[in-house]
Amino acid sequence: MTQFCGRVDTELISGPQVFDRAIGAVRGHLDKLMVLYDGRVIGGRLHDLLYETLWAHGFHWTEMDLAEGEGPPFARDALGPSSLAGGEDPSGGSRVVARGIDIYQRYRLDGILAVGGARTLLCAQAIAAAGRFGRREAGGGPTIPLFAIFTLASSGREGALPGFAPVGSPELLPRLIALDPVFAYTGDRGQVAEEIAGLFCRGLELSFAPGEGAYLQRQLAEGILKTCIHCAGGALRGEERDCSDLLRALGLAVSELPGWGRKLPWGVHGMGRQLCERFDIPCGAALSVLAPAWMGYVLRATTLEKFAEYGVHVWRLSGELPKEELARRAIDETQRFFTQVLGLPERLGELGVAGDQLGELAERAATPALQEGVVPLDAADVLEIYRACL
Repeated sequence: MTQFCGRVDTELISGPQVFDRAIGAVRGHLDKLMVLYDGRVIGGRLHDLLYETLWAHGFHWTEMDLAEGEGPPFARDALGPSSLAGGEDPSGGSRVVARGIDIYQRYRLDGILAVGGARTLLCAQAIAAAGRFGRREAGGGPTIPLFAIFTLASSGREGALPGFAPVGSPELLPRLIALDPVFAYTGDRGQVAEEIAGLFCRGLELSFAPGEGAYLQRQLAEGILKTCIHCAGGALRGEERDCSDLLRALGLAVSELPGWGRKLPWGVHGMGRQLCERFDIPCGAALSVLAPAWMGYVLRATTLEKFAEYGVHVWRLSGELPKEELARRAIDETQRFFTQVLGLPERLGELGVAGDQLGELAERAATPALQEGVVPLDAADVLEIYRACL
């Protein structure tokens, strides 16, 4: 484990009917707000609840709907509606980030409220990170405080827009996260499955991060994985208890606590991001195809012990089995979870991925960080993993 200095200033508010309390707590920090959400996930009922609660607490706000090119006139004050144009601008940056900064500066807003899954939060973090290059607080931190209301559904497609990558700064963690079951089951079954897959893959990469020691962090990562397995079926049926447990696992995952003191190459996420950008596919679905293939590719003598432990600790396989059999079974169980429990695709071809573009994407995904993974990977390795998924 490497040396680290960690600090998490995130307040977690969890339980039934904590939404109003959370909005009241946000009101204590700021007055003018950008509400960032995905209309493909947040239905009319929750949209109205959000509207009424912000109004009751005296906020002034404008919104960005990641699903629409032109946001509706959500606020009743002088801030007016915002607009959002997805896609890549000529400079190669993200129009979402550029538009978010433009709105933030134009209306002199005080912060961002992200309502949605992990990918919506990532979009908000990208906007806040870009804000570092503008006006800063006296302490040197970004001037865009983040607050989040988590849902257990995400279209995932905002992660396919250019310019989004793990931000990796404690300064960009939300100051408050509300985990209210009323917001848990907001999308359709497929969207919930994709969010669970994304959460599972995050836990997987945290669990397999290289390095010795960090027993506590690995236990936290395994807890995220086991929560996904235990609660997935109930969450897909909309059962409140399972949705709540998964929301809390999501809060732990984004807090970065399981990653303290460890190198996190995020190889599977990096490979998935390239596919999402090029083919406009949901992130969770892409990760669910890539993860088992990546696991099979990096399984070798040096990683056999890690895979055997994963099989015993997470999938509760018998420790009496030979280690190689344990490892293979653990990978098979992982793939069955994605395809049979969550109902997600098994092959990239089912998502419309064309094989003739994979070489270029492999070159882009082969960042220097991949050399620090549990097994060092280069562009040729990434291409082999891509091809194994077709």
